[in-house]
Amino acid sequence: MASRTQVANFALGHFGEYRITDIDQNSPSAEAVRDCWDLARDSVLRAHHWNFAVGDAQLTRLASTPLVGWAFQFALPADFRRLVSCNGVLAGTRDTDHAIRGQVLVTNTDSALVEYVKNIPQTELWDPAFVEAFSFKLAELIAPRISGSVEVAQMLARRKEIAGTVAQVAGSVETRPLVRRATEGSRYQAARYGGYITDQPPS
Repeated sequence: MASRTQVANFALGHFGEYRITDIDQNSPSAEAVRDCWDLARDSVLRAHHWNFAVGDAQLTRLASTPLVGWAFQFALPADFRRLVSCNGVLAGTRDTDHAIRGQVLVTNTDSALVEYVKNIPQTELWDPAFVEAFSFKLAELIAPRISGSVEVAQMLARRKEIAGTVAQVAGSVETRPLVRRATEGSRYQAARYGGYITDQPPS
């Protein structure tokens, strides 16, 4: 896939700037790219569960315990960018029994096996859809500094959102959905059967 310099040139090309020959060269464009690179990458990584960047890890439990609300805490990996699931439960759902507090994960269970979006420094490993979304985000950040145009940055932000939406649709068909069955006596069954918590609707 693309090198860092090629990705930088994708971003510069989005608003008509000249190409650079090396991302490490001494030029205003290359300097702006380097200054904004990590912020743009982490912002786009956190925006979506990118399949190419999802990894898993058994977290190490910390000796200290949370002061309020939780029983255990675990150190997050150094390359952690966004939580996907913990112990098989998707982050952000009603069944979630965990939370992120800075650089630790807190939970009421004594172990934590997580899926998470991680930092992938090597651009050659990036998915093409991520390259596209990242290049627009990078262009959005550097455009006011190089071109002096806020309007260009706003246009690039809209195009980045479109690219991100397309990537999410593509990623959704490549990921097995997590199916959770309704259990007898659950609130889902109660709502479905009009308040009757049974395995059959009322006659």
